[in-house]
Amino acid sequence: MNRIPESALSNVDIAKYVKLLKIKNFRGCYMRNELSNIKSNNKECGVLNLNLSHEPGSHWTCWFKLNENKYYFNSFGLSPPKELVDYLGSPILYSTFQLQGVLDQNCGKWCLKILKGLSDRDDYCNLILSFV
Repeated sequence: MNRIPESALSNVDIAKYVKLLKIKNFRGCYMRNELSNIKSNNKECGVLNLNLSHEPGSHWTCWFKLNENKYYFNSFGLSPPKELVDYLGSPILYSTFQLQGVLDQNCGKWCLKILKGLSDRDDYCNLILSFV
């Protein structure tokens, strides 16, 4: 993970690192209003920008779904947006720990760390706690 820069990552950068890290069942990078255009799968993960598609990107978050187990990660420790709840359905387990500084631009890297861990079958709670 040290090869991934701390700077802001684009959707193209994230897709490149997903392949390098061999993260399984990756759906792609989406703006939050784009989720209504796709159907959820039983095994999937993705990266979600909290802005709308007509806006510049602001902050990357991610989700991971394995059958009935659904996880959301926001490096600021905030709950999932309504669009993701509508897409995945409830309940969704999410972290309330803030792991990223307000001025940091490493949210894409945090998403890759979390998705890699979950893709490798790490326990979500243990994974989050390993960063706290």
